[in-house]
Amino acid sequence: MASIVLLTSDKPLSRAVAHALYQRFGCVQSIVVRRKSPLASVAHRARRVGVMRAAGQLMLLGGYGALAARLAARRRRAILTEHRLDTSPLPPDRAHLVRSLNANETISFLQAFEPDVVVVFHTPIISARVIRSVRAPFINLHGGITPTYRGNYGAYWALVNGDHDNCGVTVHLVDEGVDTGDIVFQAKTRPTSDDNFFTYQFFQAAKGVPLLMQAVDDVLSGSLRTYRRDAERSVLWRTPTLFEYLRNGWRSGVW
Repeated sequence: MASIVLLTSDKPLSRAVAHALYQRFGCVQSIVVRRKSPLASVAHRARRVGVMRAAGQLMLLGGYGALAARLAARRRRAILTEHRLDTSPLPPDRAHLVRSLNANETISFLQAFEPDVVVVFHTPIISARVIRSVRAPFINLHGGITPTYRGNYGAYWALVNGDHDNCGVTVHLVDEGVDTGDIVFQAKTRPTSDDNFFTYQFFQAAKGVPLLMQAVDDVLSGSLRTYRRDAERSVLWRTPTLFEYLRNGWRSGVW
């Protein structure tokens, strides 16, 4: 029987990906990174992007985001229902918590499970030593069209830039870069008038999950094919600050 491992976090869309894998392939083990404390999360973000930018991002995702997410809840539920995405809690016997996906305990789990394929979704950057710890390919579902929209919130930035042809999702192999691996599948997505920053990831997941299932199927059958895509720009986009979000909304009408 094939062995599949999911590296992920414990968030609604992560659970949806996990349940889709369970339903399609049966034997799937999830390695789930533990939630950081609020203080640890702030400190980590500040080290990566600087104190001021981290503060602006947290203002968008935290205070403003909490209200906006409530207003977007009905649309989120509609997307999940339409595409039959299950966000219920993960089965405890299949969810193995780790403090970091780059910790030794993650490598120990991976080597014990001996996966044929490792699926990646909503994780921090995975270190080379983890990628090299097993012989299986790592496949990521990314919320953007690579290489033009690597990093965070690819659909949002594409829409802000008026670049509708690059609003979509990518399933790609994971390498040592950030969303730079060879492409397996890409698909465009089109938001409705009911969508905004706080629902984009939901309709992207709805589009991307079937592609991810097909990619896993292809690995297991030995028929996986990948390609590179030339682009004028290869940009690593980051979470906007609240000020950037408001400015972009005013200028482009993208909220």
